[in-house]
Amino acid sequence: MIRTAFTLVEMLAALALSAALMVAVLSLSTGVSRTERAMAATHQRSDTHEALVELLRRDLSEARQVDILSQGIRLIGPLQVEPDTQERSHLPVEVRYEIAESPVGGLSGGPAGGPGGPGGTAGSILLRCQRRLEQRTNQAESRRLVATGVRSIQFTQVASADSATDQADVNVMPAAIRIQVIWNDESVPMLSRLLVME
Repeated sequence: MIRTAFTLVEMLAALALSAALMVAVLSLSTGVSRTERAMAATHQRSDTHEALVELLRRDLSEARQVDILSQGIRLIGPLQVEPDTQERSHLPVEVRYEIAESPVGGLSGGPAGGPGGPGGTAGSILLRCQRRLEQRTNQAESRRLVATGVRSIQFTQVASADSATDQADVNVMPAAIRIQVIWNDESVPMLSRLLVME
């Protein structure tokens, strides 16, 4: 007798094998997609870190006066950045870096130059506030979003061997400043959430 069709057992076996293959392909594609998203987030975080380091380094190197505050830092010098073009005009300004709550809840993960209060929620942002020092100008303070999702930022003056002189003088530039930035993102290791610059 010649068979012209598959038996029910053969059809069930083929169906089970097809289902197992589909589950394997689906889990593989989900894993690749998850890895791709994690790599994109790491790349974006790296870009944010690099841009923030560059902005802080440039402001600190050009500052004539540095005051470390409890919730940020105050710099005075030719540090003006034009709000419209983001280019430096080197006019004398007072610059403050401070953490604030985002007006949009849950805002996080933006690039620097373009990303809390003590609570350090996911909506906390790092701002660069600048105010012109010229008396004849009535220009309001401009605020620039530097980084989002910042839990805290700490500035610490690093003592040097030559710091035996009176450090209370506000016009004395510190030898070095240690900056520690901690991001809110709990999904990455602490080492990736921590930015330390000296």
